[in-house]
Amino acid sequence: MLKAIYVKAGSQDVLEYPYIEFSIADDTLTFTNVDSTGNELSNVTITTETINEKEQVLAVYEGYFGELFIQDWDATSLAASNMTLKIGTSPRVMLYSDGTDYIVIGCYPLKTSEQTTVIDNVSVKLSEMVKPAFGSDFKMESFNIRAAKRELIASLDYSVSLAYLEAQVDLLSEMLFAVVDAHTEIAAAIDHYSDIKNAVTSSSLLNIKTVEKCLAEIMTNKANLRTLQSEYYAAKKENGAS
Repeated sequence: MLKAIYVKAGSQDVLEYPYIEFSIADDTLTFTNVDSTGNELSNVTITTETINEKEQVLAVYEGYFGELFIQDWDATSLAASNMTLKIGTSPRVMLYSDGTDYIVIGCYPLKTSEQTTVIDNVSVKLSEMVKPAFGSDFKMESFNIRAAKRELIASLDYSVSLAYLEAQVDLLSEMLFAVVDAHTEIAAAIDHYSDIKNAVTSSSLLNIKTVEKCLAEIMTNKANLRTLQSEYYAAKKENGAS
């Protein structure tokens, strides 16, 4: 009977949405994308014959509309793929055969079938299994660091961070204008100073938000970012990076 080994590569024990349901039957592996309401978005299948023919790691990817697809994932793309978060380019699952079993590595939560052996000791087993597939260049510590950085980036809302940076720039601009205005000789020495000041102040965030509100948001955002960064640097240190 076909047997698969599922390795938890950074996935939580508790399923989060969306997640992948993984099942095996006859000579076919099936991956199903499930959304937050429990509905199946799409599924993709691959035969063990195809995996054996490839003789390399394959990856299950998610497209822009939740559709799943499988494509090659060779050793040279290891770092790039692990660092990419854009939907459609970040692997949901990696899989290959070690010649006996079919190894399924979950980059995101997986719900597995009874025919699947789940391995919890990722730090040891993942290295043992994946290293032969990628060759001598694979290092488990590097994998863990990339996973930690992926978590850091995934936890950030770029639009919110950008808005807070804009608020910070506008506050600093107001302070700078106050200093320059207090020294007329400096203002006179700056070409187009009045035009620059008018362009900045007329479109300043401070025209629609109070200084107090901007400061509170900046402090909250910076505190959250420092927490995330400290967790990332702790993971780097744990895996031997300076």
